[in-house]
Amino acid sequence: MAVATKKTCDKSFCEDYLLLSPKDVGLWDLIMLLISKNIGSRKFIDCPAGTVEGSFSRRFVIFISIVAQKILHLIYKPFRWLGSVIEFGPNFLDINGGFLNLPLNLITVNNLLQKVWNFEESLLRPPRYYTEVSYNITIPAASAKRAGATGGQRAAAAGHERSDPRRDFLIRQTSTPTIMTTTTIIFRTEASRRKKTKKKKINGSIGGHRTGYRRRFSWMMLKEVGSSISRLTISTIDILKAPRQEPDWAKIVGFKHSPEASSTARGRLVLPDRTSSEYVSAVGLGDIRRTLDSKIKHDDPRYTSALAVMAAKSAYENPAYIKDTVEKHWKMEFLGFFNCWNDYEEDYTTQGFMWSDKTGDSELIGVSFRGTSPFNAKDWSSDVDLSWYHLPTIGKVHAGFLKALGLQKSKGWPKDIHANEQKLYAYYAMKKKLKERLQKNPQAKFMVTGHSLGATLATVFPAILAYHKEIDLLSKLEGVYTFGQPRVGDHKFGEYMKEVLVTHGLRYHRFVYCNDLVPRVPFDNFDQLFKHFGGCHYYNSFYKGQVLPEEPNKNYFSIFAIIPMFVNAVWELLRSFIIYYQDGPDYCETFSCRGLRLVGLLIAGLPAHGPQDYINLTRLGSPELFKYSSLDHSTNGVK
Repeated sequence: MAVATKKTCDKSFCEDYLLLSPKDVGLWDLIMLLISKNIGSRKFIDCPAGTVEGSFSRRFVIFISIVAQKILHLIYKPFRWLGSVIEFGPNFLDINGGFLNLPLNLITVNNLLQKVWNFEESLLRPPRYYTEVSYNITIPAASAKRAGATGGQRAAAAGHERSDPRRDFLIRQTSTPTIMTTTTIIFRTEASRRKKTKKKKINGSIGGHRTGYRRRFSWMMLKEVGSSISRLTISTIDILKAPRQEPDWAKIVGFKHSPEASSTARGRLVLPDRTSSEYVSAVGLGDIRRTLDSKIKHDDPRYTSALAVMAAKSAYENPAYIKDTVEKHWKMEFLGFFNCWNDYEEDYTTQGFMWSDKTGDSELIGVSFRGTSPFNAKDWSSDVDLSWYHLPTIGKVHAGFLKALGLQKSKGWPKDIHANEQKLYAYYAMKKKLKERLQKNPQAKFMVTGHSLGATLATVFPAILAYHKEIDLLSKLEGVYTFGQPRVGDHKFGEYMKEVLVTHGLRYHRFVYCNDLVPRVPFDNFDQLFKHFGGCHYYNSFYKGQVLPEEPNKNYFSIFAIIPMFVNAVWELLRSFIIYYQDGPDYCETFSCRGLRLVGLLIAGLPAHGPQDYINLTRLGSPELFKYSSLDHSTNGVK
């Protein structure tokens, strides 16, 4: 609430401010906003007392911003649920070997469990105390290959997996090189009570046992399983005494997935793990590329931009995925993932990661901020929010971006804060990490990048460094690379940033692809305050680029641009089917990406915001254009 914000938030760090709070706004409040010039009296607008806004066009833009935020707040939960479903589906299919393999997995699971169940009924009666029984099920190598196990999975080291006490059983696949694929089921069941000294016979194969002792016997069974696996051998059964507990056989319906296990192995249905290094976000489903373009070497002008856009895309993923990408696919050093606190949202809303590239002549450290999550209404709300703070010497800056970067609710923007391991703030945590790393290698440089909302944080980060007089860090900054960046501040902020970039000799590349909607918000005209600074690297749908003072159709909503935008959306959909043949398999678009292209037929410019096209333009664009900074307006026409 605006009133609460006035009491609890320290605004002494800024000269002026205007903060919108749409949570408690009503219809009458919105009507009065359009009628009355005295916006300072509106309860949903936090600004200095007596503030008057005489321009109707500005009040109307504020009106549109509040309505949009109100709608986004209302759909936050269903929108997030929809995103979870969209993410779950492709990941679920992928980890289970595709849509066609799902019935086979279900059939095989049922057959296998029924056979084990029948064996249990005859083997262990009457039920008195409980044991763990481990079945090592061996599938011949040829059948395993038909089942979809990869060479790397068949060559994995064999191992033993203890059962999870929270489950009735688990299945894990292990392998021996080129010979066989083994799936181990550790199954809880019951065994008959016997005296410790009395021996018992089960099929004449097991001798007596005492507490804590394990005995083995061999038992073989052939069984038709599905259409791909013709032989099933239960080769070893281990009986191990376990603490007494009550297994619920009616609830034997799930499996515990092991990261080492084959996702296409028959005989189990696996649920995707959101923390896995293979789990892909909604953004990643639109572009599944993880490797860098091997054709772009360090001496290529495109190298840093191509690396930056891959880092900006990877920032949307979970920490395990990012670490795996950096270390295994890029062959670089992963420096850490940052999940950062937002004092105003009272939540962890800002994420990013850092890595080190030592593959060239000198070390290049990268800082990448996560952008707008496509199904996170809060992120989209920040994009359309018109709240701002006027910082001394800097100008007016978007309030949501400052809060996400680490603006302190009670302290404003102190140069340093007391370290809090449980609540990291993006600006302070990453600055500290940079200083530590640069102390180890004074010759190293660092770059900052981001896509969408992450691009704005990448822009504000050096601005606050300059605000805090961090000259040593700025001297190590190689460049700022942004992709699909919204407007960040007013004209004064733009002039401040240009001075910072020129003074320290920094590269600034702001990339805009075709009709991307996001770089064209918040709205900009002669009467509004949010503006881009410098020019932009603008690319059309054929990935032909220019450095322009401003992207064409800068405010998106233009009567004259409607028809060309929708015609272009049709072309982009058609291109998604032919780009594979034109530019090679690295550019093949996923079904998720093509689905988003279909949405573009309704909302032209929305699919253009995805990382897919930004990655393509850094790889297919002319290398000559990347030699120029977005501040070099004189290169208009360079292609």
